[in-house]
Amino acid sequence: TYRTAAIAGSCRRGLDPAEDAALAAELLASEKEREEHSVVVRAIRRQLAPLSERIEVAPTPRVMVLRHVQHLATEITGTLRDQAGLIALAELLHPTPAVGGEPTNLALAMIDENEGFDRGWYAGPIGWLGSGGDGELMVALRCGLVRGSRASLFAGCGIVADSDPAREWDESRIKMRAVATALGRAEDVL
Repeated sequence: TYRTAAIAGSCRRGLDPAEDAALAAELLASEKEREEHSVVVRAIRRQLAPLSERIEVAPTPRVMVLRHVQHLATEITGTLRDQAGLIALAELLHPTPAVGGEPTNLALAMIDENEGFDRGWYAGPIGWLGSGGDGELMVALRCGLVRGSRASLFAGCGIVADSDPAREWDESRIKMRAVATALGRAEDVL
């Protein structure tokens, strides 16, 4: 069996529980954020279908609340046809549209041509694999690479037709706070 989640569509956290709830309601109601999210849900379902005997997708997304950001998240569970294992699932799912775009081949070519840097581990699968085939993988988002006294931090946004560049820039700065805070430099991304 497997369990995964489509996570795409984001907003900032509020200053208090009431503002958090209002922002979460806006996130759930946002046509742009729901479209960004649905692209990821559809792709994950399509990518898992060849190896799945059964796939269950939650009917609606929920809001996943993190320290600095809130995301739309849809649970996806299933049963494999074979003993495919975690590595086979990772090969099917990586990269998800949240980090590699959709349609994948066209988007990856555009990213390669325009992004301007080698992602390295950023946006790749990280996790653990046990000797019995169990394991857990995540996408390496909101991460950094520290070399001596220098750190390169990474965060990104899902870009769709209705994206506003200024809003996406602000969102990436909010997402970067988790890593900057861990390094004691949160003020550098405010």
